[in-house]
Amino acid sequence: VEVLAQCREEGLVTAIGVSNYTPEQLRRARRVAPISACQAPFNLIWRAAEKALIPECRKLGVKFVGYGVLAEGILCRETAFGKDFPQGDHRRKGWLFASENSDCIKDFLSQMNGIRSVSDPGLDQFAIRWALQRDGVDAVLAGARRLGQATRNKLGERAVISSERLQQAGTLGVPLSRLWTGRSHYFGEHH
Repeated sequence: VEVLAQCREEGLVTAIGVSNYTPEQLRRARRVAPISACQAPFNLIWRAAEKALIPECRKLGVKFVGYGVLAEGILCRETAFGKDFPQGDHRRKGWLFASENSDCIKDFLSQMNGIRSVSDPGLDQFAIRWALQRDGVDAVLAGARRLGQATRNKLGERAVISSERLQQAGTLGVPLSRLWTGRSHYFGEHH
């Protein structure tokens, strides 16, 4: 952060953002330089940022940007959970895709499909809209490997979904907290 603060003073950058910081790391960084944004993983399955990071961002006036809003493709219509990913794809070893988590996540996806109305957009757009309407979330990053995915992601920003269904979706995601309990980071290999 010290180097970025120097770059800001020299006019080389206009704003400083950080990624995957804890609330304490964010407070320390703010003592060195003004921090404009903090990004961390955030989606219906991984909601650890709601406990402390998002509230700290709000308290400090730092924009919160959630990334991984589609849970590495689990919340996409094009990526089926349990899919055998190609060699080199980091999801092959990711804990979200570990066999011990599959029943819990498949049950969650089934329940999500149960609360969505036929007039609602796809699960991917639903997940993006859900994240954007959460208190303290200023923006989300949704990955895309193809133009069609990027187009669908953009439509998720403006998707019209009843507040009741968005609230139900948030409630469904809470029991998945057992998947991330004790994990300090979204990524990582399963053993």
